[in-house]
Amino acid sequence: LFNEVILREALRLKIPIIDLRLICTERGDFSELSPIEPSKQGGEKIAAVIAGYLLDTTVPERVIRVFT
Repeated sequence: LFNEVILREALRLKIPIIDLRLICTERGDFSELSPIEPSKQGGEKIAAVIAGYLLDTTVPERVIRVFT
């Protein structure tokens, strides 16, 4: 429910969204110590998506994008 409120507001404000639920889909993407923190593998996936967004100059600003 909490994530849904954040998602709706980000869409309303046209802020790009990285949905970690769609990126970290494997057990190895999460820390063995905490199920809500990424592992090295998960962190690398997240960093790759962020880098891809920052380096992508083909999409105009303020376009709604959900990264998966």
